Amino acid sequence: MIQNEEFIDDFLLEANQHMDTIEHTLLTLEDEEDFEKVNDIFRAIHSIKGTAGFFGLSNIVDLSHAMENVFGEIRKQKLKPNKAVITHSITALDLLKHMIADLQFSETLDLTEVIHNLNQLIFINSISPEAAYEFMDPYNQIFKVSNIHQESMANFVKENFNFYAISLGINHHLSLYEGGPIKMFHRIEAIGSLLDTQIDCTDIKSLDHVLIALENGSADVHLRITLASKLEKNDVAVVVNVPKTYIVELTLQNQFYIPEKTDEKEMKTSETDFTPLQNSSVDIGDESIQVKLSKLDHLMDLIGELVISESIVTQNPEILNLNLMSFQKASRQHRKIILELKEIITDVRLIPLTNLFHKMKRVVRDVSIKLNKDVEIEIIGDDIEVDKKIAEIISDPLIHLIRNAVDHGIELPQIRKEKNKKETGKIHLKASKTGSEIIICIKDDGKGLNPYEIYQTAYNQNIVYKSFDELSYQEIFNLILEPGFSTKTEVTEYSGRGVGMDVVLKSIQKVGGTISIDSQEGFGTTFNIKLPLTLSIVEGMLVALDTGIYIIPTLNIKNCIIPNQDMIICGTNNEKLIRIGKKTYPIIVLKSYLGFSGEEEDLLKGILIEIENDKGNAIIWVNKIINHQQIVVKKLPKHLKNTEKLSGCTLLGNGKVSLIVDVDQLVNYKN
Repeated sequence: MIQNEEFIDDFLLEANQHMDTIEHTLLTLEDEEDFEKVNDIFRAIHSIKGTAGFFGLSNIVDLSHAMENVFGEIRKQKLKPNKAVITHSITALDLLKHMIADLQFSETLDLTEVIHNLNQLIFINSISPEAAYEFMDPYNQIFKVSNIHQESMANFVKENFNFYAISLGINHHLSLYEGGPIKMFHRIEAIGSLLDTQIDCTDIKSLDHVLIALENGSADVHLRITLASKLEKNDVAVVVNVPKTYIVELTLQNQFYIPEKTDEKEMKTSETDFTPLQNSSVDIGDESIQVKLSKLDHLMDLIGELVISESIVTQNPEILNLNLMSFQKASRQHRKIILELKEIITDVRLIPLTNLFHKMKRVVRDVSIKLNKDVEIEIIGDDIEVDKKIAEIISDPLIHLIRNAVDHGIELPQIRKEKNKKETGKIHLKASKTGSEIIICIKDDGKGLNPYEIYQTAYNQNIVYKSFDELSYQEIFNLILEPGFSTKTEVTEYSGRGVGMDVVLKSIQKVGGTISIDSQEGFGTTFNIKLPLTLSIVEGMLVALDTGIYIIPTLNIKNCIIPNQDMIICGTNNEKLIRIGKKTYPIIVLKSYLGFSGEEEDLLKGILIEIENDKGNAIIWVNKIINHQQIVVKKLPKHLKNTEKLSGCTLLGNGKVSLIVDVDQLVNYKN
């Protein structure tokens, strides 16, 4: 089967890229018929088929050939990409994915039914409803065959096909085939083209007559098949396994216009449509190559180490107090080159959200069909780029949130109609970029969240112990992120097990992201996911406390303030507040927030830093600001990993470890 093992990886990479293209384009084709998109699908399938043939993967070749035929008919505008065509094509594509994922397993699969369904699409759908062709048998009986494409019939006549009417007893003849009617039809299709099938109703008096006949075998109901084949009558009888007396040769009565021979120049132009896609691993025009992600990961790690080593050299205590102009100039140039290197490597790792977002179209389509709901999805900002590793990690959380929106959020069409809503539910999937962060918003126009129902469920499941009035709506909505929480009383394919939203939260937190929930009962629910653009290197401000040096991500710093006596006021509980403009904020002393005890700080002898995120802002007090620099984010040591107030750590130029403050937790603490 596979003779060139060294090239298999390239084949798998290319095939998976083509299948992503096919799936994405199929789903958009259902919404809007586009000839260029049809060409993209055709060429991608053709490329998979050609390469699979090189490796001797016959099943992949057969299935992709059947898919290619379907889209060949669409390209010729003989077949419409309707819902049935898209559904059967997606089914075939899923099977193709399974086979490519396990090439050895692919050769053991029975593709008969899937390929038959694809072939039937061409037969059933590429038809002209007004066409009806008459055949005459030797006994002067007229057979009318409807819905056969005229050009196909003309080709049968031009190529000297024979036409036959085959009569089969449903009780007797079909029982000869172990695989039943499907196997029989496949055998017939192997020797020609099936033009028509009809039940012979001549001797049928009533439906009861048919049922009795089939049940006791006292009589037989006949199936009449009209076949175009190049085989002679005797050969057809042998293949179909019926006596020759059951086969009648027909004469076509209709007159057809037979197209003239295609001009040679025209043929050459047409053939270019069948040219497979260029190997996507090397694009000569773009001068681009594909690189394994593991190599990029290693390169990013090296850049991180370079950032740390640069910091160690430039902040070496032995040279800090020396006035070395040439050294400082060289170090600045060195730092500039490192920053450029870091930006280039970061950009190389970035991929657009297009493939990830458009997979959600498939999720919405599949789930809505199974749940008998009418749901559409609108995608905005899919061209925004994010680190490939982040895209991979958030794929499952996104799928879960989209499924939940269809299952829990969007109501059934009848219920939506009763609520004066459009019967078609809508999900918005939007990505936007702010600084070095990505915000992904999933919003539906469904029934929304019921705060009291959520609270009551969480209370009964011992997830929460406070009273309903003690919690804000935001805190109540966040209860659905707790492990084991579920308002479903029945377990379905998509929900009810109490597993999912807590995993979503963990996956998002794994890449340093956050999730927030907003909902209005009766009008829908919104999930906002905030993610870093990249995982490894960020800008950070080094701040000093008398307990050590800490880092605050520069992205979250809005303002730095040198306080004076007029700005600071006392609250009702002797709480220190600061007035900025018309607003008043509590002052969070970072040392106390982190759990260190000591004497009360003199707020006038330090610096106030205003930080913000998507949930609000907060004012923190620190002893002083040291500087800001590129930092390489590392995971917290095992003994510190449960510290919620910290998001990571880094190595400073003096070799000491500095902890990174979690801004989101700070803002939540203030609120």
